[in-house]
Amino acid sequence: MSTRKIFCIFVSLFMFLGLCIDAMAFSSPIDAEMANAQYDHSHDIRGRVPVELRDQIRREKFDLVLPEAMRKNNVDMWIHVMREAIPDPFGAEELGSTSGVFVFTDRGGDRIERAVLGRRWGATQRERGTRSKLIEECGAYDIIHDPVFVVEPVSSPMTEYDYRFKGLREFVEARDPKRIAVNFNQTLGPWPTTTRAQDGISYTDYLLLTEELGDKYASRLVSSEYVLLYYLKTPVPIEVEEWKREREDQNERVMKAFAAIVPGETKTRGAGVTVFRRMSTGLSQRGRSEGWENSVVQGGDIVASPSQGMYGYVLREGEAEPPPEIKRLYAEYLKIDKILVETIKAGLTPREIIKNYKKKFAEAGIIVVEPQMTP
Repeated sequence: MSTRKIFCIFVSLFMFLGLCIDAMAFSSPIDAEMANAQYDHSHDIRGRVPVELRDQIRREKFDLVLPEAMRKNNVDMWIHVMREAIPDPFGAEELGSTSGVFVFTDRGGDRIERAVLGRRWGATQRERGTRSKLIEECGAYDIIHDPVFVVEPVSSPMTEYDYRFKGLREFVEARDPKRIAVNFNQTLGPWPTTTRAQDGISYTDYLLLTEELGDKYASRLVSSEYVLLYYLKTPVPIEVEEWKREREDQNERVMKAFAAIVPGETKTRGAGVTVFRRMSTGLSQRGRSEGWENSVVQGGDIVASPSQGMYGYVLREGEAEPPPEIKRLYAEYLKIDKILVETIKAGLTPREIIKNYKKKFAEAGIIVVEPQMTP
């Protein structure tokens, strides 16, 4: 086909899937990377901004968000333990390290004390001096202990366990916190089918930590899950502006990917798009049926970048506009969009929002399929 047009519509993923299920849509789930990792679909932006801006965001969040996060959850001290062997995206992105014992203490006033203690790994014999100094240079921390220089150990009965939290008890005793939050999950479990659960410190870490703190302070430990949740969900203004810029860049890349599609030639994997296509009963609507993982985009398909909430209809040869059923689908979306605009408001909890839009959807004759709702 020498000429091609794509009619683009913008739809949220859960809305669109709810409308398409009855049509037995087929998709090839390659949306995770748009044309070989042009996209990063993470909501966090730390890894994609200049170091100076990232450090400014960290300083502002420590100044503006951290005091509220701790005080609203009645926490006097927050201990976040990291070891390189246990992946910790929060520590790497928000705190600036993949190892160490990070201690935040509310000592009154409008500022939280920030300390980096414990076993934070530095350079090794082979890479002397090459390790990053992001912690030292970011300007966000008040107390920074030197990282551990990794050398061949001398002969000794001591193990790394003997050093992991060494000195922490004296630090805590000097501040005498009444409630200490530590990074382990207790209530806020992950999605039932997730394979990427981040549960916090290991049981070994917990045992070593409580032994170091002693019974008095070990009895004051609680989960930091709500502190961490509040911290993550509360952006600072400069962070919001960066999200806006990132979203604009993502939208532009999606539009370019859509425009480059040649019906009958472009494969979903190469374009980095998902395709929804009406198929016979029994074939997976998410493209998991064998042989359909990397299909060729055809006229009549709906192409999508679901993580961006962007969809487009690929015109068939001879079509000048989408057919009536696609127009009807888009009209249904506009109804849903209007309801969501009316019911998703600041100052409400997710449960309150869901209750409100369910009522509106029911009045409009729209069925809400629970597993597709991920507010």
